[in-house]
Amino acid sequence: SSDLATAASLWVTGAIGVAVGLGALDVAVTLATLGAPLTQAQWAPLRGLPGLCVEQSTWRGPGDSDEDAVGAGAWLLELEARDTPDVVHLHDCVLGALPLRRPPLVVAPDCPLAWNEAVWGEPTPARGLRDRWAVVRGLRAAGAVVAPHAARLEALERHYGPLPEAHVIAPARRAEDFPADGVREPFILATGDWWDEARNLQVLEPVAAEVHWPVRVVGGHEHPDGGLMRARAVRLLGPLAPEPLAAQLARASIYVLPARHEPQGGAALEAALAGCALVLADIP
Repeated sequence: SSDLATAASLWVTGAIGVAVGLGALDVAVTLATLGAPLTQAQWAPLRGLPGLCVEQSTWRGPGDSDEDAVGAGAWLLELEARDTPDVVHLHDCVLGALPLRRPPLVVAPDCPLAWNEAVWGEPTPARGLRDRWAVVRGLRAAGAVVAPHAARLEALERHYGPLPEAHVIAPARRAEDFPADGVREPFILATGDWWDEARNLQVLEPVAAEVHWPVRVVGGHEHPDGGLMRARAVRLLGPLAPEPLAAQLARASIYVLPARHEPQGGAALEAALAGCALVLADIP
C-alpha cells in the first residue's frame, strides 16, 4: 500500500544516515537491507565508508507474508551470530521479537493505525488483529524504542499499550547539504508522492489554479498499484536525487506541507535549512 511504500523508503534513508554517522565515529556497522536492492543514490554516501559492511537480501519485510517474516528473521539471526554486534538497531517493530542475544533498539516506523486515524478518521487495523499483536510482541521485547517525535510515541502507546524504555530522537539533517541560495525565485514547492493520501498534496490543485506563482511538487506520481497520475495546475517534477532536490529548495520562496499525517518531519526541516518560508499543516 502507499503508506507502507513511503515508510520503507524512510527506513532505508534513516538506516543509511545512522551508518554514515557511526562510520564517522569509527564504529563498524553492518547495514542489512530487506526488499529492493539499494539504488545508486542510496549507495552514494556509503561508498568508501570505513568499517561498513552492506548485506542485501531478497526477503521483504515481515508484514508482506509469513514466508518473508520467517526468512528475514532467520537471515538477520545468521548475521547477528556471524558479527556479534554490540547493538542491534532495527527499523521494524515486528522484528524486535526475534531471539537476539540482547534486546534490540527498535526505531518505530509509521504506525498503520495512526495513519488510518489521521487520514480516514478511524484506526481501522490495516492487516488484522494478528499483525497488531506481532507489533505488540516486538515492541515489548525491545530494549529501547525510539521515535522521531513525541506524537509517534503517544500513538504507539495508545494503539499498542505500554512501551519499554522510550526516547524521542528528532530527525537530523546536515545544514551543508541544503545551502540557501542568495536569490529566491517566485515559485511554491512541495515534496512527497502525489498519490500519498497522508501527504495530502492533491489539495494544492485548486490552490495552484488561483495563485500567480507556479506550484511544483517533487516526488513520485506513478501509483504503486499501477498507473501514472497527472495534475492540471500543479507541475509534477517526479522524484529527484538529494542534490537536485536541495537545489530546488535553495531556489523556492515557499515550501508547503499540507499533510494530514507526518511520520518523520525531516522534509520541513530540510526546507527550513534551505531558507524557505514554511506553510505547514497544524498536526502533531
